[in-house]
Amino acid sequence: MRCCNPKALADCKIRIISSYTPILTCGDDRSPVAQPITPFRLRPNAFPADSGYALAVGGAVPDVGHARPAAGGRGLGVGDEVGWPTGNCSGQFGFQPPVQSERQRHHCRFPELVDPLADVLDGRDAILDGEIVALDAKGRPSFGRLQRRMHVLRPTTALRADVPVVLYLFDVLSLDGHSTTSLPYVERRADLDALGFSGPRVQVPPYWTDVGGDRMLDLAREHHLEGVVAKRIDSTYRPGRRSPTWIKHPLRANTEAVVVGWVDGTGSARGGVGSLLLGAYDGDGQLTYIGHVGTGFTGAGRRALRAQLTQLERPTSPLAAPPPTRDTKGAHWVEPELVGDVEFREYAGGSLRHPAWKGLRDDKSPRDVDLPGRH
Repeated sequence: MRCCNPKALADCKIRIISSYTPILTCGDDRSPVAQPITPFRLRPNAFPADSGYALAVGGAVPDVGHARPAAGGRGLGVGDEVGWPTGNCSGQFGFQPPVQSERQRHHCRFPELVDPLADVLDGRDAILDGEIVALDAKGRPSFGRLQRRMHVLRPTTALRADVPVVLYLFDVLSLDGHSTTSLPYVERRADLDALGFSGPRVQVPPYWTDVGGDRMLDLAREHHLEGVVAKRIDSTYRPGRRSPTWIKHPLRANTEAVVVGWVDGTGSARGGVGSLLLGAYDGDGQLTYIGHVGTGFTGAGRRALRAQLTQLERPTSPLAAPPPTRDTKGAHWVEPELVGDVEFREYAGGSLRHPAWKGLRDDKSPRDVDLPGRH
């Protein structure tokens, strides 16, 4: 993203990276990696019992109170730092060095962030780690809302007003040409706090040192947020490397879904289903596409599902409206008679994000399967 104002950035070199890109680009969870510009993957993991981790969960800043971690429980020991809840709608982005013309300012996807950054840095060089979020009416990060801005090169004034964004900064990798990646996390956060970002568009979230992992997980659930990220307070910033000092524990939701078709498996999944096409009924009783799921199966399960679905095959889609062709190339359609349980992160833009198959259900009629979150 080129996002430059020759007046505001004439003496200022700013580059912002996101360490949460995989939330948009990757389908599995592995250890977080500090990797500027390029995506990394995350792995779900419970928090170790030893102390010295920093926590962050997705969403608006909750009231964490003064809870202490339970002795021997899952979570972090006394003295753990708890970071501001990070959202679930990150994007890979960056501010480039000065430009040659005012015209380039109009090629900025998030022009409202340029001046607040330049005003605070006031000519200092910096490489920062942060996340752009679009909040819903309840102050929670909304991937669906952010999608309206992500691919718009020149957002109109009306769009910027309707879908405002906020940049939350979590880390600093370099200041005034000097790398800070070898410093402990708490020292890097102190450097970041000292920069003085406090406006409505660019903020450095607060953090706490007396709240345990269990408490933060409870808060994430209460606020319907994506999960919790833990970083050791003595961890360095290690670009391009996964580390047990950074852990993500996602919280996931479940929904029923009607199986409307499948795509053949390839490679190790050959002979079984590669993915299932899913639907649910909307308020008008129309069977609506809600996405596809290709993880959560065993090899035997893939083959058994294909044998079962073959008996229900039909020549046309049972959906009320055509689904995206990118999901249905080579699809086999079936009568909408089977219901399955699916675990997912979020339902946004008419599709389940990061779904995982949990199994068939015989206690649910297909007609009773509503769109996720409808009831």
